[in-house]
Amino acid sequence: MLTIQLLSISAQHGFLAYLGAPTAFNAGDTITFNIIKYNPSGNYEIPTATYTVAMTGYYLINIQLFSTNGFADYGLYINDAHVTRSRTQVAGEYAEQVANGMLILPLNVGDTLKVQASHYTQTLYGYTDYPYTYFQVMPLYPA
Repeated sequence: MLTIQLLSISAQHGFLAYLGAPTAFNAGDTITFNIIKYNPSGNYEIPTATYTVAMTGYYLINIQLFSTNGFADYGLYINDAHVTRSRTQVAGEYAEQVANGMLILPLNVGDTLKVQASHYTQTLYGYTDYPYTYFQVMPLYPA
């Protein structure tokens, strides 16, 4: 019974959004993941590119940036405070790179999460049918 309840919580309050077309971002830009795969409670808002926590608990946060120009570099911000960063860079003929990260963090009702480009101008790959560059948050269990 507990497993069913936890799955219900994740399904209700989680989200997955991704980039729908190749887009260039400069350092400090908030990355707008503009295609929503699922977001049943509406906790992720495209206009602000922000996820707002609806219940206190532990959350799985999964971010991936697929770069087409050799730089993939982002920071995760919670309540506008920088929490973590993932970065990769390469130059040359095969300059596609992926920066990804997965965290489990305790979050409180009203906390906000967003992803920002760090350093460098980067062109991130997006495609309407598949989440190459994405942002996902899933509640694991309430606190």
